[in-house]
Amino acid sequence: MGIGLMVLSLILICETFLLIRIIVKNRHAKEKLKREEELIKEKALNEAKSSFLTHMSHEIRTPINAILGMNEMIIRESKDKTILSHAKNIEDSSKALLGLVDEILDYSRLESGDLKINPIQYRFDNLINEVLSLTYEKAKAKGLCFDIHINPEIPLRMYGDVVRIKECLLNLVTNSIKYTKEGSVSLRIDFKKLDSENVELYVIISDSGVGIKKEDLNKLNNAFTRLDEINNSSIEGMGLGLSLTSRLLEMMGSKLEIESVYGLGTTFAFSLKQLIVGWLECGDVVKNYEDSLCKINKYKKAFRASKANILVVDDVEVNANVVKGLLSRSYVKLDIALSGEEALEKAKLKKYDIIFLDHRMPKMDGEETLKKLREDKESLSFNSPVIVLTANVFNGVRDIYIEKGFTDYLAKPVFYEELERLLIKYLPEDKIDNNDLADSSLESAFANDAKSGSDLFATWDFYSFENDSDSQILSLFGDISYIDYEQALRNCMTRNTLINSIITINSTLPNNLEKLESYYKAEDYANLEILVHGLKSSLKLIGALEISGQAAHIEDLCKSKNYKNLDMEYDALCILLTRLKTDLENVLSPLKDDNKKELISKEQLSEAYLAIKEYAEIGDFRNVDQIMKHLLDYEIPGNEREKFEKVKEYSLNVDAKGLLEIL
Repeated sequence: MGIGLMVLSLILICETFLLIRIIVKNRHAKEKLKREEELIKEKALNEAKSSFLTHMSHEIRTPINAILGMNEMIIRESKDKTILSHAKNIEDSSKALLGLVDEILDYSRLESGDLKINPIQYRFDNLINEVLSLTYEKAKAKGLCFDIHINPEIPLRMYGDVVRIKECLLNLVTNSIKYTKEGSVSLRIDFKKLDSENVELYVIISDSGVGIKKEDLNKLNNAFTRLDEINNSSIEGMGLGLSLTSRLLEMMGSKLEIESVYGLGTTFAFSLKQLIVGWLECGDVVKNYEDSLCKINKYKKAFRASKANILVVDDVEVNANVVKGLLSRSYVKLDIALSGEEALEKAKLKKYDIIFLDHRMPKMDGEETLKKLREDKESLSFNSPVIVLTANVFNGVRDIYIEKGFTDYLAKPVFYEELERLLIKYLPEDKIDNNDLADSSLESAFANDAKSGSDLFATWDFYSFENDSDSQILSLFGDISYIDYEQALRNCMTRNTLINSIITINSTLPNNLEKLESYYKAEDYANLEILVHGLKSSLKLIGALEISGQAAHIEDLCKSKNYKNLDMEYDALCILLTRLKTDLENVLSPLKDDNKKELISKEQLSEAYLAIKEYAEIGDFRNVDQIMKHLLDYEIPGNEREKFEKVKEYSLNVDAKGLLEIL
C-alpha cells in the first residue's frame, strides 16, 4: 500500500513537471512567435518607409529639376540685376533642396540595409577634382580662405568605394563652409604606406566657424538633429550630413573623430585603408584643378571652337540632332554617326578632337565600339577622348564608365552647360577660338535677341522657323494633354531644337512601331530592350513622360527577363505610340501647309552662293547662316538640290574649305 502511494505520488510529480514544461515551452514559443511577428512588422514598416522615401525623393526631384531648368533660362535671358539676383537665390535654394533629398534617400537606404559598400578602381585626382568643383567656389563666394594641402605622392589609382568617400568628404567640407561666417576652412589629406599593396589615407577638415558645445558632441550621430538651433537658425539643413558620414565611415572600417571649441571652430578627422592599383603619384592635384578653373573662367563668358572636329554617335537620330543643335553655338565642325560601325569608319579616316558615344546601341554598343576604336592603331582617332552619352544617372556612374575605359560621361537629356564644360576641359587649347572675338559675336547676338524678343541663342540654330507656323506648331504641341511642354523646352533648350526634335520623332515613329512589333513577335528581347531604351530617352526629350515611362517599364522587364508580364505592357506602349503619332501629325500640319514655297530663280541662287563664298573666305559664318535661312524660304530647283544640300551641310558644320570647293 505504501509503495503504491509512493509510485502514484511519483507519477503525479512527473506529470506536473511535464505539464509545467509544456506550459513554459508554449509560453516561450508564443513569445518567440510574437517577437518574430514584431520583427516582420518592423521590417515591413521599414521597407514601406524606405519605399515611401525613395518615391518621394524621386517625385520631389522632378519639379525641382524643372524649376532649375526654367530658372536657367531666366538667368540667360535677363539683364536686370534684381531679377538675376532673385534667380540666383532660386538656384541656390533649389540645389540645397536637391541635396537634402539625396541625403534623405541615402538615410532611408541605410535604415533598410540597402546601402552597400561597392569598391571599384578609381583615380584619386578625379575624386579631389569633383569635391573641389562643388566646394571651392562656395568658400570663395563667402570670402573664406580655403586652405588645401594634399600630399602629391598619394597613389593616383586606388581601389575603394569612391562614391561613399566622396560623399563623406563633401558632407564634411560643405558642413565647415556652411557654419563658418568668416576666417578659413582647410582640407588636408596625407597618407602612410602600410605595405606593398595598401595605404592608409589621413583626412583632416578644420574650420574657424561657430564650433560645437561640449554637451552637443554626443548628439552628432542623431539623424535630423540640428545643434544650437537658435544661433544656427539661418543655416539650411536637416542635420543628416554628419550622421550619414559617421555611419558610412563605420561601414568602410573607419571612425569619424571630432574636436571642437564652441565659438572658435571644429576639426573633423578620419583615416581610411585603401588598396593600391599602381604606385604612380597623383601629383599637385590642387594646382591642376586651379589651372583648369582658370581655363574654364577664361571661356566662361563665351565659347567658340570653329577649328574643333567633333563626332556624335547615337542610334536615335533625335538625340544626335539635339547635341548638334547645342554644339552649333560653338561653331564646331560636327559629324554624326548613327551606329558603332559607322562611327569606326568615320574615326578611321578623320582625327576627331572629341567623340561623344552613346552607351546603348543595337548590334555594336558603346563599350564594344570603344574597345574596337582603341584596338585599331591605324585609326586617326584611336586615342581621341571618348565621352559616353547615357541616360543612366546615379551616384558613382562617372567612375564606373571611366573604369570601362571612357574618358568622361555626359548625362541625357544633354544640357549645354555640361556639354560646354566638357568641351573646354578636353579640347586642345589651340582648337578654341580667340575669346574676344567670340565675346563680341555673342554680345551682338544678345542685343539682337533682346530687340526681337526671340529665344536666346535662336539665331545660332541652323534650322529656323521664322514664320507663323512656328508659333502654331508649338501651340498645338503644348496643348497635347500628356506632353510636359515646359520640360520639353527645357530639355531642348530652344524652340528651334524642339521643333526639329518633334519632326525627327514623327518621321521615325512608323519605322519604330514596325520594329517594335517585329522584335516582340520574334521574341527578340535583346533588340526589343535596346529599341525601348532609345525610345525612352527620345520621348523624354520632347516631354512625353508617360510614354517614356512605359518604354522604361518594358526595358526593365526585358532586363530582368520577366517576359510573362510583357504582353499587356507591350500593348499599352503600342497604343500610346500610335496616339502620339496621330497627335504629332496634327501638330506638324501647319508646317506642311507652309511648305508651298516660291521657286527661286537661277540668278537669285547664284547671287546667294556668291555672297556665301565671300563670307566663308573671311570666316563669317554668322552671315552665312542668315543667307542659308533666307534660302530655306524658297523652293530649290530639282537640278540644284544636290548641290544645295551639300552647301547646307558645309554651312552647318562651319566647313569653309568645303564651301569654297563646291562654290
